[in-house]
Amino acid sequence: PTIIMAHEFYDALPVHQFQ
Repeated sequence: PTIIMAHEFYDALPVHQFQ
């Protein structure tokens, strides 16, 4: 379930580029 939380967090973090 941590993946889901991170998925939403990435949206706010610059990690989105990592995807």
